[in-house]
Amino acid sequence: MATTSAFYAKTSYLGAKLKGVDTDKLLAEVGLDAEKIQQPGARVNVIQMTQLIQLIWAELQDEFMGFTQHRCKPGTYAMKCQMVSHCENLNSLFEQGVKFYSLVTDDIVMGYEQTDEGMEFSIRMADPDLDPNHFYLEFWLMLWHRFASWMIGKKIKLKKVYFNYPAPEHVADFDIQFSCECIFNADITKCVFPSHYGTMPLVRTQREIAHFLKDAPAGIMVMPGEDDSTGLKVKTFLLDSFEKNHVFPAFEAVASYLNNSPQALRRHLKEEGSSYQKIKDVIRRDLAIERICVQNMAVHKVASYLGFTEPRSFTRAFKQWTGLSPKRYKHRNK
Repeated sequence: MATTSAFYAKTSYLGAKLKGVDTDKLLAEVGLDAEKIQQPGARVNVIQMTQLIQLIWAELQDEFMGFTQHRCKPGTYAMKCQMVSHCENLNSLFEQGVKFYSLVTDDIVMGYEQTDEGMEFSIRMADPDLDPNHFYLEFWLMLWHRFASWMIGKKIKLKKVYFNYPAPEHVADFDIQFSCECIFNADITKCVFPSHYGTMPLVRTQREIAHFLKDAPAGIMVMPGEDDSTGLKVKTFLLDSFEKNHVFPAFEAVASYLNNSPQALRRHLKEEGSSYQKIKDVIRRDLAIERICVQNMAVHKVASYLGFTEPRSFTRAFKQWTGLSPKRYKHRNK
């Protein structure tokens, strides 16, 4: 089971403690001993760390965990994730995400720009004295880096990370957390990655994002690996083709794009428990749910958008995908 430095456990609750929360009780609820995590070299598993963060969120009703002057209401991060899921590529994800939080809060100031080094994502705490151990600054940086990696299905290999404070006691963990050169006592905290990542398309569906958010922050407690599956490659190509042309390409065209014969591609997908039809159905299902429940699009328009000749055939397909008709599904998920 993956573990992380106990530094994160013993500093994550300090914002809550200053607000009068019984943090020993929180630690006990997730099976952590307040004294043991203070010991040099102590570590905690990521499940306990995830549960502790979730408890602090719930106790304070604050996604910033008490480390900022103003509370960030629960659901804000989920709204940001849902909003940026419609972006064309990673550059747009960062740009829109930064813009979103600039409207939500002044307590954390972020920036995203291209420089001679590459793409730079920067973070500044408006009142750093509220986060004296830099727990939330590091957590926020990892959260953005790992969510972005997950959204494109590839681990974003950082070139450098700059920190505006001296090397901390848990600096050895940075080799795992960031896997790149770390520079301390810089003017601002920021991560830098190669520019080519910025144009990569987002590959996660609305359903995948919903699952990701349901268990948050579990999805970012360990670095998501690169998904190099044939199924994801096919899905990425289909999503890109559908966005441009509003039709799915022929299977032979997909095989040619992936430098496979049709027979080899069918075999690879079968070995992964998938198929071309299953992938198309997943894409259609998630696009349909998004447009019906999020964009409030009429059923007949969704049917036409997804290439169905008539609404009735779309409704039948939707019931096969979800077990409910489009109208009942929308009503249940209001």
